[in-house]
Amino acid sequence: MIYDQITLRGSQTAYIDTDPDENSTKPIVICLHGLPSSSYMYRNVIDDLSFEARVLAPDLPGFGNSQKLTAWDLTFKEYELWLDRFIDELVPSDAKVNLILHDISGPFGLGWAAHNADRIQSLVVLNTSVFIEHFRPPLPAIMGMIPKIGHLFIETGMHGVILEEGLKREFHCPMDEETLQNYCAPYDQKETREALAKVFAGYATSYGYLKEVRQALKEAVFPCTILFGEKDKYCKPSNATAFASHIHGAYVRMLQGVGHFVAEEAPYVVADEMRTLLRQTSPTVEEPATAMENDIPMSA
Repeated sequence: MIYDQITLRGSQTAYIDTDPDENSTKPIVICLHGLPSSSYMYRNVIDDLSFEARVLAPDLPGFGNSQKLTAWDLTFKEYELWLDRFIDELVPSDAKVNLILHDISGPFGLGWAAHNADRIQSLVVLNTSVFIEHFRPPLPAIMGMIPKIGHLFIETGMHGVILEEGLKREFHCPMDEETLQNYCAPYDQKETREALAKVFAGYATSYGYLKEVRQALKEAVFPCTILFGEKDKYCKPSNATAFASHIHGAYVRMLQGVGHFVAEEAPYVVADEMRTLLRQTSPTVEEPATAMENDIPMSA
């Protein structure tokens, strides 16, 4: 994972760019992560898609390899403004983008998409929510909304063995030690835990933003796949159907045996759903070759 760096809104953002050639004609896919994760979660999706697309995968300010302390609040609205700057700086002004959204990047990514529908080529929406009636916040998020107490809870409970054991319970596929450590390592830094506490604290005042995004989605039209893991305890399947009712023509696919971290547990399904959208919307992505009878090796 080789990262470039760019300063946006006064904060250094680390990001992966699989094809920085300014003359590239590949479709552009931007992968936005949630919590507690980073662009590392998309590593297998990136590898699979990079043959056909220019893939950009930033670490959100506050997390991963990006600057931890920002001069702006880590709210959905502020992250949408950051995303707008990220796209302005790295994507040609006449190019459209394809977004893969997960967890906290869902609300502000969908907000940006709804407000910039003319720049959207397609969307893949992984387990996320803008529907508080269908969302069951995890305990750290609930505690994080309580002033002072929430900050102390995150500071003491979101790193080391406690975080490791918590993530083990969330993953529904076997997780090797190296992968687990890559998820947990950023949270060994106090600044990352402070950023997490700020994000959770912002949930308490986010209803107005979420309501506005929901309304804006009803007026926007773009190709969209809602890809949800059925085993998610927080973003339940009802969120997927709610998204489908708000996004005209959205296709819904539920993955059995997959939980919240879809890009970790089913990366090639995520890549394939994005690839399907690219084939539908981009003339530079060809359909897979159809196997002819003589192409199939004969068994001995």
